[in-house]
Amino acid sequence: MIRTHIEPCSLNREEADALNRASGERYTQVMVFHWRTYRKKGHWLSQGGAEKWNDRLNADQPKLLHAHSVDAAQQGFSKAIKAECHESRESKRGSIINHAGPDS
Repeated sequence: MIRTHIEPCSLNREEADALNRASGERYTQVMVFHWRTYRKKGHWLSQGGAEKWNDRLNADQPKLLHAHSVDAAQQGFSKAIKAECHESRESKRGSIINHAGPDS
């Protein structure tokens, strides 16, 4: 059973939106860099490589997010890729099993 807890938030709407925007920008930067590198160079970028590149890119930017929030935003793309690859493999595997013969 999944339980959901709602916690009160003392941030005003503008601050929460700014944090959400900063997190989304980090995620998008990692995603764009990963696919651009893969498309142009044929190299599958590692999670650590993407994080290091993104940290260097944003070194002189104002720090809105805590370091762990930055890491979570950067790692979110890698987790999404792994989940998508896993789902794709499972669906292919399932289709082979489901359509193996007349008895299925």
